[in-house]
Amino acid sequence: AELPALWKQLPRGALVPVADLVAELTPKSKMAGFGDAASVYRACGRACGLAARFGDVVGEEFAEFFLHQVARDDTVPLEELQKQLSHAEGPGDIRASQAVLSKPLVELGLQPTLSRIISHTQVEVELVPGGRDVEVTDDNKAEWLQLHLHNKLYGSLRKAADSFREGILDVFGGSRRTCPLLVLLSPSELARLWAGACVGPEQLRRWREVAVVSQEVQKQADWFWELLEEGDEELRGGILKFATGVHRIGGLGLQCFEVQPADGGDESLPGAMTCANMLQLPRYTTKAALDKQLRKAIELCDGFQVL
Repeated sequence: AELPALWKQLPRGALVPVADLVAELTPKSKMAGFGDAASVYRACGRACGLAARFGDVVGEEFAEFFLHQVARDDTVPLEELQKQLSHAEGPGDIRASQAVLSKPLVELGLQPTLSRIISHTQVEVELVPGGRDVEVTDDNKAEWLQLHLHNKLYGSLRKAADSFREGILDVFGGSRRTCPLLVLLSPSELARLWAGACVGPEQLRRWREVAVVSQEVQKQADWFWELLEEGDEELRGGILKFATGVHRIGGLGLQCFEVQPADGGDESLPGAMTCANMLQLPRYTTKAALDKQLRKAIELCDGFQVL
């Protein structure tokens, strides 16, 4: 539950580690029992490696620029850096546009130096030795933008990426250049592998096919499938997370699922055993009662997350 302190969610939803300097200042009380941030990121990489090996999902999307550094290297041209920033932060960021290169800095209202402030901190890092005293002009702004974006997307996350990679290699062996997971899959493919897929009609059909339903709650289970078919992807994902711990489905699909009876009636919440992919339904007397209590359960569990 403490791991999110070392991760942040970008405007478009992808996860990325906090800057190395911020991670190093994070109190040990937020390290989930680990001694330092490097150990936390290595454990996260190991968990992702195990998920990939056994066909499970993490259920969250990692930023592609972070996975690029994990799986490839940090040699990235300016045009690609701008694309990665736009994908993560949105196209409205001036640093991701051509205008920052084509228009005079004074017209853009920019007066940068060859340094940057780490987001959400007061920590200034120099992009070159003595960079805080080097004024950026229209003549060297392309160099500044390259250095600035590279530090933001890559340089400031290098220690986290190295530790995360070590965790993956703990599972698969080899090195960055020989590990099959890192060599055979592109960063975007890795992102999709760990994020999984939304619960669309086809995923729902396969979910129902693997389900084992107790005869004691067959009627309630029929209503349950009807609610899933009638609901949108957000509702299906919420129900899936309540019952299994993740709101998306991996490439191999859901391998098992059970619907079992639980004590109580129309005023009782359903239960779940996420380790067994099991949903436990009280003997509701109407579909509306099931719908009400299931949605309430989703809301109550929404604050719990494992990364």
